[in-house]
Amino acid sequence: MKLRISAIIFCLLSLIGFAQEPTVPDSVGCIFRLEDAVNSMPLTNARATVMDPTGNVLVDSLSFQYDEPNPYSKNPFGAAVYFNDNPIPYSPNYRVYVTLKGYEPLEVEVNYEEKKWRWGTFKMTREAKRLNELTVTATKVKMVMRGDTLVYDATAFQLPQGSMLDDLIRNLPGATLDRDGRITVNGQLVSSLLVNGRDFFKGDPWVALKNLPYYTVKELKVYRQTPKRFLMSKKERSEADRENDPLVMDVNLKPEYIGGWLANVEGGGGMTLSKNPDFRWMGRLFAMHYNKLNTFAVYSQANNINDSQKAGFKGSWTRPEMSPAESTHKRAGFQYNHSWDDQKQNGINASIDVHRSTRESGVRSVSESFLIGGNQFLRNTSLSDNQQWDVVTLFDISRRFHLGHIKFNAFYQFQNEKDFSNVESQQSKSESSDMFSDPDSPLWDLNSVYKRFQRTDSREKSHQGQAGLDLHPNIEDINWMGDLSFNLKGDFNKSGQTRRQTDHLIYSTLTVDSYNRQRHDDYDRNSSSVDVSAYLKTRAFKAGLSEWTFSLKYNFNHRYSFSSFERYMRDLDADEEESPEIMPSARESGPWVFDPDNSYVSHTWRDENSLSPSVYYKHRAFFIDLSTRISFVYDKLKDDRLNEMRDARRNEEIYAPRLSIGARNRDKGISWTISSDQRLPDIYQRLNITESRDPLHIYYTNPNLKKSTNLNTGISANINHFGLSLNYNKIYNAIANARTYNRETGVYSYRRENINGNYSASASFNYSQWFGPVSISNRLGYRWNHSVDFSADGDQPREMAVNNQTANENLEVKFNLRQWSVIGKADIDFNHLETPGGAFAAMNYWDINYGISLITPRLWDFMVETDLTAYCRRGYADAKMNSTDWVWNMRITRPFGPSKQWIIKAEALDLLRQFPDIRRSINSMGRTEVRYNTIPAYALLTLTYRLDIKPKRK
Repeated sequence: MKLRISAIIFCLLSLIGFAQEPTVPDSVGCIFRLEDAVNSMPLTNARATVMDPTGNVLVDSLSFQYDEPNPYSKNPFGAAVYFNDNPIPYSPNYRVYVTLKGYEPLEVEVNYEEKKWRWGTFKMTREAKRLNELTVTATKVKMVMRGDTLVYDATAFQLPQGSMLDDLIRNLPGATLDRDGRITVNGQLVSSLLVNGRDFFKGDPWVALKNLPYYTVKELKVYRQTPKRFLMSKKERSEADRENDPLVMDVNLKPEYIGGWLANVEGGGGMTLSKNPDFRWMGRLFAMHYNKLNTFAVYSQANNINDSQKAGFKGSWTRPEMSPAESTHKRAGFQYNHSWDDQKQNGINASIDVHRSTRESGVRSVSESFLIGGNQFLRNTSLSDNQQWDVVTLFDISRRFHLGHIKFNAFYQFQNEKDFSNVESQQSKSESSDMFSDPDSPLWDLNSVYKRFQRTDSREKSHQGQAGLDLHPNIEDINWMGDLSFNLKGDFNKSGQTRRQTDHLIYSTLTVDSYNRQRHDDYDRNSSSVDVSAYLKTRAFKAGLSEWTFSLKYNFNHRYSFSSFERYMRDLDADEEESPEIMPSARESGPWVFDPDNSYVSHTWRDENSLSPSVYYKHRAFFIDLSTRISFVYDKLKDDRLNEMRDARRNEEIYAPRLSIGARNRDKGISWTISSDQRLPDIYQRLNITESRDPLHIYYTNPNLKKSTNLNTGISANINHFGLSLNYNKIYNAIANARTYNRETGVYSYRRENINGNYSASASFNYSQWFGPVSISNRLGYRWNHSVDFSADGDQPREMAVNNQTANENLEVKFNLRQWSVIGKADIDFNHLETPGGAFAAMNYWDINYGISLITPRLWDFMVETDLTAYCRRGYADAKMNSTDWVWNMRITRPFGPSKQWIIKAEALDLLRQFPDIRRSINSMGRTEVRYNTIPAYALLTLTYRLDIKPKRK
């Protein structure tokens, strides 16, 4: 008797009241034969898993039953398969994953439309045997293009034990991951991180990035995801629609982990690398269960190493954002996903995240204000303690019905914050840049306009939420219609703040009175909105090689906001003026007095109706895309202050046209775009009021402000691995914050004014390519910015123009070969700042960062991961800042235990203790240099236990 294997799958899918397209089968049948690749003999006892193209498991671990061949049967192979009656929904493409002891796993892609139910013969290769005398090592292909999908083979990357998904993504050729969790691939931003095609972790992708072990990942796919409402549609979508689909990264887990549990537990401690070392600690827990329909994950973490466990990392490969605080974080949450067994990419997502943080910060800064009559300098020192609670919940549910696709989503956040701060500031009379370069100079006291001491205690609670309903009716029977949707969304925001502040201001001259005052503020803010929209798009009308598409969107938004501010003040005793450090409760003080100048109750309403028509034309590769948005805005304001009720109203139109012309064909394209949009001034500017909450910063409204218009035009081109972008921007009637300065009192006054003459031009060149184990990414950019603003001493502001030129070069080279991984990176930024009016001398700044990261092969089961980066600064006013700081980080890991389930890790951050503690910012109004008093250097020893409970295969 001849033994043969084949698989026959016949499923009947209950509709449960949900109708599908009549031309699409509910379930499919298939037959395939399994043979040895060498002798073509039939194979037995195999296990097969059927998945859709995105990796969603449709049927897991098919169990085979074999019968004698029957020449009269419709099955030419004579075998039947039974798998507990699990249905397989229809899909135009399938992936079949087959395992058999003694053979290499086999994965086959099947196009159902082409092969129907006869899937042919699959060949399996015997498992390779390792000989004692000879070991042959081959290099896996790390990435490949499958149609329009870029596929990374995760098993081809050798990373240290304990590495997570974020470490894997950073090593992918052409991919980058920044500290905010944004992923780019070949310069394109990834909008969503999926797990086996699901939107799991959609609310907080950092959970997957920081906790999902890299060894559980089989491959990562990057592709443009078809919106859910179009998945079952038979109507052809235009090329423009497909190109605008969101780019996603789909993390496909290895089949052996589907249906089991993954867990990581990590804890450790260490010391800071300083003269007075402090204890540092961390702990983390993550557990995840994934099966065909449900995914569940819980996590928690706590540490005092300034790590909020967001997707960012220590900062080796981005400009380090020096933390101004020593912080402790405690975080916990869970995420849940459920997929309907009869519908792909639809289901339920729910998550909750609770975060508590405490921060102790210290900052010293020196700032220079550019003024026509001579620049001014301000020195500031602040210390603060902050405590904060955050609770965030997310929920969404989506499903297809016979009427169409419906989705509901909701969001809620609660925040409770307490802040205590002490601030000391000093304004200088000097106009010399020497004040900026040496903030510790005794000249500060000799040239002081005032000294100021502030102590603040504030408490704030806030609630915000949002809910939305999206409906996409089934329009398959309307031939001319391509897409129809209705959207309803509402949100609210409610917050309240109580603040008590002691403000002690001492002038160096007797002509201006000093004061010692305490203020008590109560601030309430509430807002809510309702947004309704409808969108209609026609299908592509074809005429020969040309096609036309039309669309129209209507949107109505109603927003209401309420705010109230009450202030009470009292003057403290004059004999306490020289002791600002004494708290008010410890001394006598005068009675509380209501401050009517800075207390108010305000209501605003806005109704906005907008229409957005568009037309798209395509002929071969050539296209024209023309659209516009016309908005009709009605604003109303009622404001009660100084015992007077004021109101303001306005009706305005806002236009935002856009035209794009070009040609594109797959990975090649060029386009020219011109667009314009308008901005309305804040409705509060219609009132004639003065705000003096801070006695050194006075704000005036301007009822005569005009709306501004922003004009943009640019050319972009991409050819294979190259990209070029040229852009020009000009603003008409820009809204500026005109600033004047009183040299005697040190008071700045601000008033919104329209100004012209602001424009900028930029160019960038991108290149990204891989050559076997080497990938190169490069970006060269240049920007010219002509900024015009109002800034002067005296009573009247004067125009001041500033020209700012910036050039930057970002180069990254990744090398992965066998068990070696090397990443080299260089960032060069140059800034040139000058003013035609001569308000300050021309300045040139250089920031040059370069370094190398290395992961070594295993040596006695130890793996070393290290990086060395140099941060160079040149051209700064302070000579102490023109230095090169070397930052060296290292991590050594070693697994142990019967199944290598234990991992011990030694980690050191900033071994050389040279992490730069200075930051610089500069614009047309001035420049600021900030020094932080926190040193991040520490050494940490941690122990990790990982638990893998794989499902039993029947």
